[in-house]
Amino acid sequence: THPDAAIRNAAEALKLINTAVQATQGTNTQVLMAWGDALAANGQFKEAIDVAEQAVLRMGGGQQAEVVRRRIAFYKQKRPYIEQLAVPNTFPGSPPTQPTDLPGPTNPNPGNPAPTTLAPQGPTPSPTPGKNP
Repeated sequence: THPDAAIRNAAEALKLINTAVQATQGTNTQVLMAWGDALAANGQFKEAIDVAEQAVLRMGGGQQAEVVRRRIAFYKQKRPYIEQLAVPNTFPGSPPTQPTDLPGPTNPNPGNPAPTTLAPQGPTPSPTPGKNP
């Protein structure tokens, strides 16, 4: 799911996650999520959907289950899930805003168009002389 295509290696990811699936006997939801991602990255979308749905069932709902449901939406469109790099907030003194704080899946891969969320951008406020913020 790494945003840099030069770093992603779908075949290696599937090989590694298969070892983790065996070690956890397919009961760890984080491993199931990663397995779904690796399957989708290798074009095995039906299998990715099945595995991701297993993860949702094991989670029993909640925010993490919603994250997996969003990934399932990608798989149903025959698209792997690709993470987006964090874009820091440009306002001085403000904490950075991460795309993961925003709703919906992100996917910056231009060959794989998907909804993209970005951190708010705008003009940087000018400091007023003589005032201490």
